Amino acid sequence: MTRIPNQAPSWSDETRTNAGRYAFSSCTHDAGPANQSAKPAPSVRLRSGPGAATVPGGEARPSPRRPSGIERGSEPMPGRRPRPGPLLDVVEVRAARCGLVDVSFRVTAGSRHALVVPAAPGTGLLEVIAGISYPDHGQVYVDGHPVTGRPLSKLTRDTIGYLPALPRVYPAASVRGVLEWAVRWRVLTRRRTRAGLTGRQQIADMMHRCGLGPFADVRPDRLPPGWPRMLDLAVVLLHQPRLILVDQATTGLADCLHLFRRTLTGLPHTVAVLTTVPTINDTVGLADHVTVIDGGQVIASEPVTWQDDT
Repeated sequence: MTRIPNQAPSWSDETRTNAGRYAFSSCTHDAGPANQSAKPAPSVRLRSGPGAATVPGGEARPSPRRPSGIERGSEPMPGRRPRPGPLLDVVEVRAARCGLVDVSFRVTAGSRHALVVPAAPGTGLLEVIAGISYPDHGQVYVDGHPVTGRPLSKLTRDTIGYLPALPRVYPAASVRGVLEWAVRWRVLTRRRTRAGLTGRQQIADMMHRCGLGPFADVRPDRLPPGWPRMLDLAVVLLHQPRLILVDQATTGLADCLHLFRRTLTGLPHTVAVLTTVPTINDTVGLADHVTVIDGGQVIASEPVTWQDDT
């Protein structure tokens, strides 16, 4: 039997025979300890094609990652917008079921914005903004983040308070019980609370602001006309939203209309209010910006200043 000498083979330069295969070039290794100590470290090719990296010393490191759009400072990722800007941005919303054709407007933080719009389109628009229903086209951004496609998300729960035109039905036995439930719900959802006030103090303060003190022990379904909406407003204010949506702010309020409007206009400047009203006269003293929607489209949107003629 012929014995093969213990010597490393020698390869000459060859061309690649198949795609993805590479030939060793001038890799002649001589046996022996002396030559092994002087042997150069091999190179490692990570991958072929553009962007391939060859790292000396045999350490496999990935190719440098191309920075994303956010890191490059160019256009933002799809579905996201920078946070600086309006609190609410409605972009080309269309919903055929409620007669909205093309609606776009903005609401800045702390503003009092009124939409002069018929009842059905106004209700449908507020439900789209609150994330309750989806539009056929367009998007709604709250604090720079999209709302459409994220029903009842944490964003809408923490940022938006919605008052529908019809009062809600509460299972509690009294008005005080409804407000206690609202405070417990805020604690369970870990929302921010008013510093320095206990839950009972917050309830007492809200009952005073909304005029519900005389009805503290009255069942919610036995309140006089108009006061169920005041109870809805008190519940929303206890949740401490940054944007309050009020559907038909002049409907179903009876004798407490003046108190309802005064409570809305007296909110802190950190809270924005978006209301829908049927006529332009209903916006007097209620809004500092008015948007008129007719035929499902925005025909006017301007800031307003009301003067007291008295």
